[in-house]
Amino acid sequence: MKSASLFLICSILICATALRAQQVRYHHGHGLDLSHEERQHLEERVKAGDAEAAWRLYLYYSFDKHEEELGVPWLLKAAQLKHSEAQRAVADRIRYGWPWYRDFGSTPQSAVQALLEDAASSNGAACWELAKAFEEGYFGKLDATAARKYYQRGADFGDRMCWKVLARYLTEENGGPRDPVSAYFWISLETRCTDPRSVDGKDSWSLRENIARHLSLTELEDSWKQIDSFIADVLAGKREVDPPAFLGTAIDDALRREGQCLADELEALHRIKIRGRPG
Repeated sequence: MKSASLFLICSILICATALRAQQVRYHHGHGLDLSHEERQHLEERVKAGDAEAAWRLYLYYSFDKHEEELGVPWLLKAAQLKHSEAQRAVADRIRYGWPWYRDFGSTPQSAVQALLEDAASSNGAACWELAKAFEEGYFGKLDATAARKYYQRGADFGDRMCWKVLARYLTEENGGPRDPVSAYFWISLETRCTDPRSVDGKDSWSLRENIARHLSLTELEDSWKQIDSFIADVLAGKREVDPPAFLGTAIDDALRREGQCLADELEALHRIKIRGRPG
């Protein structure tokens, strides 16, 4: 039963390794090749305050039609109507020199903060980007406490980019008290998403081993129950993680399955070794 659970953990949570430090996840617009009547209908919905309609029009013009200048007004409108992905997109562009910030703040920094703080109420990726901005001092000074707050919120939302960073914050007593139990939980989820053969995977597994040395067997057993419960919720569709798994070609799938098997073995060995340690 435990072996099956570990396999399911691997199967669901193997993740893409690309960093999102300067990336906004625009969803490509193919499939939104809208007719004139459909565009008119969406425009009417935007006038009524529909943020999703504005976002769809932005995708249509910027990605299906490749007419960015026609898409920009709809992107701005979607952000004004509090579409979280649009808010993230506008904040990202403002950070890298976009001039249209005055609808959101008196300075680029205040506009970015307002957009991301609003989006972070429901969007894990916005939490990650806001945390990075605080961490890097974008708003005027480094703020580890605020960064940790938003890494935590993003992790709770299921944003996988936050997990490893949050684990380090919790381990290093950065931005708040040291919390190795929580750090172990988050880094454990990360290791189930990362091929152990990769550079990032080796670093994550190593960090997890180091954290485990400072925890009692009781604390670790409780963490394993929480980890397995988290995975069960993912399998049951009760919880989402982002970025989603299983994106790629058949060759990628073969490599993914190979990585899953190795991660499965390491997870089993990790628990066996800890259960057998003295004291």
